[in-house]
Amino acid sequence: MDLGVKGLLELGDNVFLLRGSPSTLIYNGDMLYIIDPGHGGKRAKQIKRVIERLGKPTMIIVTHYHSDHLEAIPKITAGISVEARVAASRLDKPGVEHPEYRIGMTFGYPLEGAEDLLLFKAPAVRVDAVLEELSLEVETVPLPGHTPGQVGVIAGNVIYAADAIFGERVLENYVFPYHRDPCRALESLKKLGGLIGDGRVLVPGHGPVVSGSSAEELVNLNIKHIEEFLDRVAELAGEGSEFPEILRGLLGSATVQSPGHMMLLEQSLRGALACLARRGVVGVEVDGGSMEWRALNK
Repeated sequence: MDLGVKGLLELGDNVFLLRGSPSTLIYNGDMLYIIDPGHGGKRAKQIKRVIERLGKPTMIIVTHYHSDHLEAIPKITAGISVEARVAASRLDKPGVEHPEYRIGMTFGYPLEGAEDLLLFKAPAVRVDAVLEELSLEVETVPLPGHTPGQVGVIAGNVIYAADAIFGERVLENYVFPYHRDPCRALESLKKLGGLIGDGRVLVPGHGPVVSGSSAEELVNLNIKHIEEFLDRVAELAGEGSEFPEILRGLLGSATVQSPGHMMLLEQSLRGALACLARRGVVGVEVDGGSMEWRALNK
């Protein structure tokens, strides 16, 4: 089927992919489904062309509230001739609609007025429907961890896993993967591992399309990265360490390229300490004006 966009990859019956970082999944059913429109003027024009060519009512699904997955939406919906609605999960809806909440949850700093520090930025996007309340032709699967309400989308034989899983190159380039709650991210990866059989194709938001044994290997690689990250945090906490000491130990000789990247790494560490505390692996105490994390098995 010709949807009028060059480079569109057909993954299955009526399931197409616009490759990028993030990739965008398109499902041509009774309605048109656009999953994670991404960012940039080129991506917006491509998606708008598909919508206008098919002329169907359109549902835009945002898998989670990060700006790089939704920045293109206002450019897509402006002036189109068909109805287009935006849907997100109940937990992530506030981050889609309110940039200040999105920025605070993602980076841990109130950066309004200092958006030049961010890797990506997007305006407020109105959410017309909550995913949990909809009956759709595609299936949504909760995959929390990267954000509290992240979902994956199953369309035919394709699983779009958003940022529950990363390609190998992303894992190599980002020191340790960003997840607001690494423990819940591990649970989501294990859930993904149980979904990728039966010839299904796995699409990470950032990374190459994989299937079969390659999909299993990528899931296991992501699990390994998170488990090693958590183990290293517990080790660095030792008999008592402050947050900056643990962060420096994690970074080692790695070079961080931007303030935005460093803030994401800080948030990943906060998430790791919180979930290790829930597990009873680390504890925290305040003494003499400093807050120290301590491994409880030491």
